[in-house]
Amino acid sequence: MSGDGGGGHSGLEWAGDRGAFSPSPPHDRPRAPGPGDPLQVGPFRIVAVLADTGPTRICVARTDRGRHLTVKAVRTEFAGTEGLRPRLAAAFQSAHAVRHPGLAEWVDAHAYDDPPWVAHNHRPGIGLAQALDLAGPLRDSVLWNLAAGLGTTLAAVHDAGIAHHAITPGNVLLTAGGPRLLDLGCSVSTLLAGPGTARAAGFTAPEVLRGEPAGPPADVFALGAVLVLAATGRGPFGSGDPIGVAVRAVHEAPDLEGVPGALRTLATRCLRKDPADRPAMAALVAGLPAPDTRYGSWLPTPLLTEILRRAEYVLGMEAPMPARGKPGGRPVLRTPPQEAAGHPRPAGTGKPAGTRKPAWTGEPAPTPRAETADGTARTSRSSRTETSPSADDTSSPLDDDASKSATSAAPLAERARPADRAGAGAPPGTRVRRFSRRQAFALGGAAVAGAVAGGAVLARRLLAADRPRWRYDAGASIHSPVFADARSSVVLVADMDLSLHAVDARTGTRLWRPRRAKRSMSRWFDFDGAGNVVLCIDEKLTALRTRDGVRLWFATGTGRGDVVTDRTAAYVTATERDGRHAGQLLAVDLATRAVRWRWSGPGTFSEGATRYGGALLFCNDSAVYCLEAATGKVRWRRPLQDSAGAPPVGAGGLAWLNTSNGDLFGLDLRTGDPRVTALTSGEGYSPGYTRVAVSGEVAVACTTDFDVFAVHTRTGKILWSKRTRADKDASDGIGTTPLIHRSTVYTGSGGPEFLALDLRTGREKWRFRTSRPIDSSPVLLNGLVYFGCYDHGLYAVDPLRGPR
Repeated sequence: MSGDGGGGHSGLEWAGDRGAFSPSPPHDRPRAPGPGDPLQVGPFRIVAVLADTGPTRICVARTDRGRHLTVKAVRTEFAGTEGLRPRLAAAFQSAHAVRHPGLAEWVDAHAYDDPPWVAHNHRPGIGLAQALDLAGPLRDSVLWNLAAGLGTTLAAVHDAGIAHHAITPGNVLLTAGGPRLLDLGCSVSTLLAGPGTARAAGFTAPEVLRGEPAGPPADVFALGAVLVLAATGRGPFGSGDPIGVAVRAVHEAPDLEGVPGALRTLATRCLRKDPADRPAMAALVAGLPAPDTRYGSWLPTPLLTEILRRAEYVLGMEAPMPARGKPGGRPVLRTPPQEAAGHPRPAGTGKPAGTRKPAWTGEPAPTPRAETADGTARTSRSSRTETSPSADDTSSPLDDDASKSATSAAPLAERARPADRAGAGAPPGTRVRRFSRRQAFALGGAAVAGAVAGGAVLARRLLAADRPRWRYDAGASIHSPVFADARSSVVLVADMDLSLHAVDARTGTRLWRPRRAKRSMSRWFDFDGAGNVVLCIDEKLTALRTRDGVRLWFATGTGRGDVVTDRTAAYVTATERDGRHAGQLLAVDLATRAVRWRWSGPGTFSEGATRYGGALLFCNDSAVYCLEAATGKVRWRRPLQDSAGAPPVGAGGLAWLNTSNGDLFGLDLRTGDPRVTALTSGEGYSPGYTRVAVSGEVAVACTTDFDVFAVHTRTGKILWSKRTRADKDASDGIGTTPLIHRSTVYTGSGGPEFLALDLRTGREKWRFRTSRPIDSSPVLLNGLVYFGCYDHGLYAVDPLRGPR
C-alpha cells in the first residue's frame, strides 16, 4: 500500500503504450471527495482523493491537529479476500522496520480495520509517469539524481533484510526533496497476485514471471527498467499486450536505444536474466555519483511548478465538519449537503447563548442564571467581563500568599477537533479558503514554496523569535506534554517521530535518547516511586532509568496507550491491543509486572487517565468514570451528551472536566454529581480539548476559540477571560493545558506564542514568540518553565521575565 504522495500515484493499472503500463490521465491532480468516496478512513478525515482505481483508494487526510497524511485504504470488494489481512499485517510490520529519507514516512497502519489502511506523512509530489507526460524524458543530472536516490533507498531496504517487490513507475514519486519509493513490502496488488502473476510485466524480473522465489535481485531488475523508462519515455521490453511484454522480459534482450552511455552500462547490469548475475544494490550505488541534496534543485522548473500547484490545491481543501458526540472521540463525518456546497447555515439555526442543552444526558436546558434549582452553580459566557474580574464581585478568591501550585495535566494525542466552519455567512457558492500555520508546515507546501520564493519569509520569522534561556533541537515537531523529574533535574519530551528525549534541565544538553519506537509511544507517561520513567513503547509497558535511559524492565500484552502511576502500580489506558481497537484500563504491578485487574470499556479513551487519591478518573464512550485504583471497581459513571477531549482532573474534592460541548464541570468525587457548571462556549461552538488546571479557588480552562477562562471553583462564576489571538484563522485554537504557578497562568496562545497571564485578572504579563505554533503543555522545574514547539524546539524560559 502506498505511502506519501501528492497526486503522484500516476499509474495504478499498468498496460498500454509505455512498456506494459498505462498512466492515469496526464497532469491529473488531487480532487475533492465525491459521491462514493469516504469522508473518513480510520481516525483520519479525508480532504482530497489522489487515485481511485485498482484494489485501493489513495487519499489525503487532514488530522485534527492540522497534519496532512497520505492514506491508502483497501477497497471493500477486495478487503474480504481470504488471507489478505494477515499478509498485510506481516507486510506492515516488515516495512515499518525500515526508515530512510527515500521512503514514505510511516505514521500508522491497521490491517484489521474495516477497511485496512496505512498512513504516511504527506509529501507533495508528482509520479514518474505523470512527470514524463509533462516534461518528457529526464536528462543529465536529473536522471542521475533519480538513479542515486532510488538506489540508496533500495540499498537501505535490502540491508534490513527485506525486498521491495513492487518497483514500478507508479511507486516512484518525485518530490522537491528527492525521489520517494512507495508501497514498501505492502503493495495490495502484489499481495493479491499469485506466483508468476505480474501487474507491471515490463518491470518484473524473469524469476518472478516464472513463479520462482524472488528477493533483492528482483528489485535490481525493476530499478533498471524504471531508469530506462525515465531516460527514454518507454519501457525496455516494448509495449502492447502484457503477456507479450512478459515473454520478451524473460527471453529477449532489453531495448536500450536512447539511454545515455554511462547509464546504459548500469541498466545492462541490472537487466540481466539470471538474478545471480545482477550486482548487489550496495555495489551498484557505490558506482553512482552522490545525489544532489539541495532542496528543489534537482528537478526542472516545470515539475517544481506542478508540485507547488498540487501542494497549494491540497492545502486549500477543508475537511468536512465531523458529527459531534461520537463515542470514543473519533468523529464520523456527516456533511450536510447545503454546507458541503458552500452555502451558509440558515439564520436562526445556531444555538443561542445560554439556552443550549447542557452536556448531561437528559438534563433540561436551563435559563441563564447564577444558580439552578438543584443548587448547581452555572454561569453563561454572556455574563462575564473581558480580561477583568467580575464587576459585581470585587473580592479575589485567591489567597495572597498562594504558594500552592496545582497539578497541571497535558494533552496526549491528536485531538478530535472540529473543522473550521469555512463559508459561514458567505453568499451561496462562495468558496472560502482558510489556511492555518499548522496546515502549511505539516503539509510541506510551505517548504516547497520556500524553495521557490518564500525562504526569506521563514528566515524573518526565525529572526523575530524571542531568545529563551536555552533551546534544545529535538529534530522533529513536539506537541506532546513536557515532563520533569526534580530528583535528577531531567526534562523529558516525546516528539512526533516517536523518539523520547531526556534533557538536562539546567543546560539544555541531551542526556540520552533511546532507540526510536517503531509503532507507538505513550504521549502521557509517569514516574514510579524510584523516579524511573514508565511508559508504553511499541505496545510494551517499559521502565527506563531517568538518569541514563537504561531499560530496567518491560511487560508485554499491555497494548498501546497512556500511563499514570502510583507507588505500586502503573495504570495503562490501552487504546489498541494485538492490532485491534480496545478500550481497556489495566493495573500492572510495578514489582512483579503482573496485571492486578483489567477493566473493559465500551469505547476508546479520551487521552488517558488521571489519578486523585485512591481514584482513577477518565472518559470512555462519552461518559466520565471514577474507579477504585486498588480494585478496579467502578465508583460511579456519569454519561455525557457530548464527548470529552481529555480526562477529568481531581482537585478540592471535585473532578474537573472540559467537554467538547463547551462546558466546564466540577463533579463530586464521591457521587459523580455535578456541583459546578460553567458555560464557556458562548454563542459559537467552542470546545475545550485540554485538561483543566486548578489552584485554590480558581479553575483555568482553554478553548479552541482562543479563549482562556478562569472560573470560581465554588460558584462556577467566570472571573475573567482572555482572548489570546486576534487572527482566529491562524490555527486550530489553544492546544496546551494551562500551568498554574503561584499567581501566574502559563499557556500557549494557539499560535507561535507562549503567554504568562495574571491569575487574578487575566492580564498578560509577557509573551514569548517562536517560529511555529505551540501545542505542548508546559512544566515548571528549577525556576524555569519548559514547553515544546512545532519548530522542533524544547524551550526553557524564565517564568518571571519571559524572553531574554
